[in-house]
Amino acid sequence: MVCFLAVAVLAALLLISSARYLEVSSDIVKLNRTMDNLESEYATMSAEYERLFDLSSIEEAVGAEMNLPTGDQVVYIDLSEPDTVTIFGLGGEDNPITSFLDGLGEALHGFVSYFR
Repeated sequence: MVCFLAVAVLAALLLISSARYLEVSSDIVKLNRTMDNLESEYATMSAEYERLFDLSSIEEAVGAEMNLPTGDQVVYIDLSEPDTVTIFGLGGEDNPITSFLDGLGEALHGFVSYFR
């Protein structure tokens, strides 16, 4: 009786997993079709963008009024330094619980470092 029950449970699990597999496979096919359509639309829109913002057509539309920038209008940004982040408003030193936990962490770190 126990073997029959175990076989029935395994058969039910196999049937459920097969149904789920078919559902996921169908979803993948639909998503691939959607991705192909979006890639085609992207190519079309990129070509349209390039056509609309062609520099020669802009120069023709503006005419002689368009000037190249002078040296004092060009700004270069130095990005060689590493990025830094400062987070404000998370309750840093003003929050007594955070201050207590920070102090406790520093004390534990000092205690562990002393015995190393």
